[in-house]
Amino acid sequence: MKHKRNRTIQEKIEECLNEKVCNLHPELYEKLFDKLLTEPVANNVAKCKIYVSKLLSIPEMGKHTKEYWIVRGWSEGKAHIKSKQFCQKGIVGPYSKEFWTSKINPNTGVYYTDCEADYERNSRRPIKKEYWMKRGYSAFDAEMKAQDTKIKNNKSGANTSKSNIEIQKITSKRCIDYWIAKGYTEDESREQVSKQQATFTLEKCIEKYGEEDGKRRWLDRQEKWHKSYKKSNFSKVSQLLFWEICPHLNSLDDIFFAELDGNKKPDKSGKNNELKLRLDKLLLPDFIDTNSKKIIEFDGSYWHGLVGKGNKNRDIERDVIYKKNGYLIYRVSENDYKTKKETVIEECLNFLKK
Repeated sequence: MKHKRNRTIQEKIEECLNEKVCNLHPELYEKLFDKLLTEPVANNVAKCKIYVSKLLSIPEMGKHTKEYWIVRGWSEGKAHIKSKQFCQKGIVGPYSKEFWTSKINPNTGVYYTDCEADYERNSRRPIKKEYWMKRGYSAFDAEMKAQDTKIKNNKSGANTSKSNIEIQKITSKRCIDYWIAKGYTEDESREQVSKQQATFTLEKCIEKYGEEDGKRRWLDRQEKWHKSYKKSNFSKVSQLLFWEICPHLNSLDDIFFAELDGNKKPDKSGKNNELKLRLDKLLLPDFIDTNSKKIIEFDGSYWHGLVGKGNKNRDIERDVIYKKNGYLIYRVSENDYKTKKETVIEECLNFLKK
């Protein structure tokens, strides 16, 4: 074994970077290694570490913090993953029930009961009513304060997630980046994502929760998914037809389509105002009169099987569900509307008024 005094400059630099600074990103490691070869401090491991620490402005933080990894060259997303991996496990703190049930309650002289433990740990969390009750609020006001705090935290968390797409991708099992970060190949990652996307089917919900509750949960998830998109795709050509129809109707109170907002005014923002029907599945009719239960579906040339990758089977399935639930459907093709516009408008009005 080589004596420390006989080591080369390269070996001393390696000791500094691998054992003293530690956990550097490979690219940053290479850059630092090359730089240190030209610096006189490289001959002394301790001085070398001080030099690197000042160069990178390394804070006195542990591996459980993102900052520890970021200054060592890791991306925001990778730093998030690595910090989670090094979080201390098995430590029982005042936010856990076990912390309190293992202690003597000074008010009773015996160990905290489960209820007493729940109160103590909840009284330290602003999203719980116990926190506010301990500060003099009534039970009702405490509940309101807890709800307000929870809403603010959710909004804050959502804004943070939106501002950091990389963390969002690398922490979601439905994203390829998540699985690649865990060591899977790109093809294996795609397969894992596909498996995740198949875990919340209607059939699995019914199998797990029963017919009625399973269907309700599945529809709730579908509706939540739709609401997560501020803008949705819809045919701009179809909206031209629907606005041609509107002046000939007695009222728009029961009419819904993409560019007609809740106040029955034009909405050109790109937001989709189509009505969400919770039937056998969540459906968004192109145009609907809820009073007469009549629906007009506009079949664009590309998406409805005439050209490109349309899905005729999907249209057939939708029609079956509509009819099963008492709706009447009239389908208009984009080609017909473009070639015989006046005829199509008249046919649509006849359908709605008869």
